[in-house]
Amino acid sequence: MTDTAAKKPATAPPPSSKWTPPPPTTKSLYTCGWGHDGSDLVLDSGGKQLAGATVYDIPWSRAAIVLACADPSGGAAGNFVKSGPADYLALNAKFRRAEVVRLDWPDMSAPEGIGIEFWRSLWEMLPSGLTVAACHGSHGRSGTLMAALLLASGAFSEAVEAIVHVRAIHCDQAIESSSQIRYIQSLARKAADHEYERIELGVPQFDDLDEDDIKRLAAGKTISKFDGVKSAAGSALGNTYAEYWEG
Repeated sequence: MTDTAAKKPATAPPPSSKWTPPPPTTKSLYTCGWGHDGSDLVLDSGGKQLAGATVYDIPWSRAAIVLACADPSGGAAGNFVKSGPADYLALNAKFRRAEVVRLDWPDMSAPEGIGIEFWRSLWEMLPSGLTVAACHGSHGRSGTLMAALLLASGAFSEAVEAIVHVRAIHCDQAIESSSQIRYIQSLARKAADHEYERIELGVPQFDDLDEDDIKRLAAGKTISKFDGVKSAAGSALGNTYAEYWEG
């Protein structure tokens, strides 16, 4: 793990297993203590990059496409000039907008009826450049989406690898419900049947983690060796993740 994966968080709120959307004045203070803005790449391969963000902090000027599990925030999500004479509406062509793909994905849930073939097809369709997975907190849905693409792309073949990687690089609270964990497990089993060609991650991995570290990451619990990677809230969610490591 490199220093770029360990960021100093802001003061974290009290531990909580239920995330509540903050008011705009505190949009970067989530339960994990720091906002997600698409800076931490979980994959950089073949010209395609993958990162997560909250819908409040989408890097519109850098993203090629946004996979949104919640309604994106800000004028860059659509036309900045909403109405007016034709000459003024034409000004919308003057600023770059990332394409937005809006997914019907309720908070804390896993997709129903969406198998590995969907994610494989989506991976193949994604353009070069930065793909941003976005939801309210950039934890549950964004984390699950990134793990799904890591499996479908061939970056990983095991569910635990994808989960630990997303939590180590993006956020310890990524993939936050048991249904999301089970969903990633099911995708990994189906991906094994297809034997996707492995690709290079292109980003730092958890090669220097020992077995205990990996177990704690898989369980969502604090790892002291990475200053800032874990938060106090992680231990409050530990019981949710424990069943994953135990099978």
